[in-house]
Amino acid sequence: MSEIQQDDNKSPVKKQPSSIQYVEMDRIPIRFCTIFIHLPSLNREVGLLKDFGRKHAGWGATNGRIWWMTEMMSPPHQLLTLIGEFLDPNGLIRYRDYVLLEEQNINPNLKENYPLLNKPVAGTEAVPWLESRVDASGEQWVWWKKIEYIPF
Repeated sequence: MSEIQQDDNKSPVKKQPSSIQYVEMDRIPIRFCTIFIHLPSLNREVGLLKDFGRKHAGWGATNGRIWWMTEMMSPPHQLLTLIGEFLDPNGLIRYRDYVLLEEQNINPNLKENYPLLNKPVAGTEAVPWLESRVDASGEQWVWWKKIEYIPF
């Protein structure tokens, strides 16, 4: 079994111990507590994703631009340990290189939730490489922000 596995049916795959899944998916749902890491930053600061996964994370998923890992606990002890013992000490910076988001329980049928619908997900405002949206059903999504550089 390879470190990065292709998902043939183009749907999110469940985590497997000591593996990083490759998923053909542009829009990524926020589930429970999820850390999103800008893959170019991880490769620049740490090295290859497969080495990072083997040594530190053990599992997660990537679409080639973003790496993410989800934890059902709140607070997410594994994710906080990953941040405190690995990401921050290796020069990754919150928002510039990674963000930790918690899924919000948004019921679209409740009037008080209407202002949250069709808006960016709270906590993503300061993340330059990530776009997000709470859709009309209350689901929360993130995706890679295409940044166009204007040459001088």
